[in-house]
Amino acid sequence: MDFIWNSTSNLNASDKLLKCDTMGTPAYNQSKYDYRIDLDCLLSLLNISPDWEESGLIFTDKVPRAKLVTFGLDLFSYVTPVVLVLGLIGNSLSFAVFMTKTMRKVSASTYLAALSAADITTLVFYVLVEWLRRGLPHVNSGTSLQFLEAEGVCQIQLYISYISRFMSSWIVVAFTVERFVGVCYPLRLMRRKSRRVLLCLLMTGALLVLYKPILSGSISIGLYPFCGARKESTHVSFILDSMFGVVTYFLPLTTITILNLLIVRTLFLRKRRALDLFNEVTKMRLEFTLILFVISFFFIAFNLPYFIVWFHMQITFQPGLHHEDSDFWPGVMMITRTVFYLNFCFNFFLYSITGAYFRTELACLFRLRRRCQRTSKRNQRACGGIETMTLQQHLFSSKSTTNVT
Repeated sequence: MDFIWNSTSNLNASDKLLKCDTMGTPAYNQSKYDYRIDLDCLLSLLNISPDWEESGLIFTDKVPRAKLVTFGLDLFSYVTPVVLVLGLIGNSLSFAVFMTKTMRKVSASTYLAALSAADITTLVFYVLVEWLRRGLPHVNSGTSLQFLEAEGVCQIQLYISYISRFMSSWIVVAFTVERFVGVCYPLRLMRRKSRRVLLCLLMTGALLVLYKPILSGSISIGLYPFCGARKESTHVSFILDSMFGVVTYFLPLTTITILNLLIVRTLFLRKRRALDLFNEVTKMRLEFTLILFVISFFFIAFNLPYFIVWFHMQITFQPGLHHEDSDFWPGVMMITRTVFYLNFCFNFFLYSITGAYFRTELACLFRLRRRCQRTSKRNQRACGGIETMTLQQHLFSSKSTTNVT
């Protein structure tokens, strides 16, 4: 997201940047903390590009609100490394489990493996880079990694991070659609299209965010380079980023909510006439459906607050206007953004809690192959029979309905 906030100020670019290190920590041991400087620097953390050459920024120095900003910065700086470590380890283990011979037989595993890969990419090219740019200098004052703002590195990092975030959101949608089809239209589940769907999503995302590296670059803010929208394309980038936010957050949230409601309705109506002839198969199918519900719930829980605050800032803060709560909403956005990062590290724990088959395969990764042989064979029979049993159960259900009629 790229914003331009313009108002009047007597501080020029050099004065602002000399008073503030990369994250806004007061330099030269200032006796009085200047919250306005801290907020100016916070804008870069939120990917906000002020027009330093023409005008500056004025914020009201209200201590309660400035404390919220400080809390948001501390939360981001100290929680994000934990998210990174847990996310990289958890997603790597999840990817390894879903790519085992046993789990690959279920099409839903392909989506979950792809989701783990997308989350790893997002953590490396988005979360880690943002923390190195903003969080590390806040924790260790004076640290600055200027190569991240260099021309070329800037565009590549933005492009990959935008694609990975698009994929993380829409893979959950694709997984939800797959479960919706499996529950509501079992006959259509026979043809495996998961890899084709993932390839289409990747190509769509690559084309959709192609504007970002084209309109962005390493721009100079006073004495320092900054990776953001070029001055001549700021307005266009603002509009396209707004559209990207809607496509990446709003549409997936809406789609997932609607499909989950339809799945619950179908399962409720089918409950009275359900016949559990194949216990092992049914358990695995229900397990993946449960995993879907849990993933969808936390996807909404982690994304919705950030999207609401982001949308509020997009609508409320307009160029040329000054806002008394300009220092309040950036603080709220920092908090919700840190919560949003949890979306990329939490899935492993959800799989472990809700998935018995996942736990079994995970345990096999740390045990001798012989000890897991029997369990794996049983799971393979269950996985291999899912699609056949789906057809048989659907036909049986149709016959039962016909006989009753």
